[in-house]
Amino acid sequence: MSNFFFDIHCVLHRDLHITENCKRNRLTIKEWVCFKIQSRLNEEQTLLRSQRLFQQFLVDGYIMIESERLSFIRYNQSKLRVDKYANLENSDSNNENHGSDRGKQVILPSSFVGGHRHMDQLYFDRMTICNHVGFPELFITFMCNSY
Repeated sequence: MSNFFFDIHCVLHRDLHITENCKRNRLTIKEWVCFKIQSRLNEEQTLLRSQRLFQQFLVDGYIMIESERLSFIRYNQSKLRVDKYANLENSDSNNENHGSDRGKQVILPSSFVGGHRHMDQLYFDRMTICNHVGFPELFITFMCNSY
């Protein structure tokens, strides 16, 4: 597994227009996974026809991409302007917690799909639409059985 991960981070761009002054000369994990799942006429499609192995490859690729996104958010909190949420950090000030018990607080931006702030934003958008258009009168749920 470590060799696989090492190979991903060492792939260089093959673009001829990239100069030495360019900030980024390596592929991201997302670019590499997208490259691997493309179907090409002049190459074998071993991975694409591997059924469960291909599904596992996609799941592992998704997990690696999400891990990269979370790592970026963790290590770039200052660039994401999270300091304006300082009151969230001070909300536990009346509780006498020790620093070792709390850990490091990482605030996810609302653009991170699945995060609490993203879900709140979707909820508020839905409520705004309902206030403008009106609440639904009928809610229908469909279920499908594959048997």
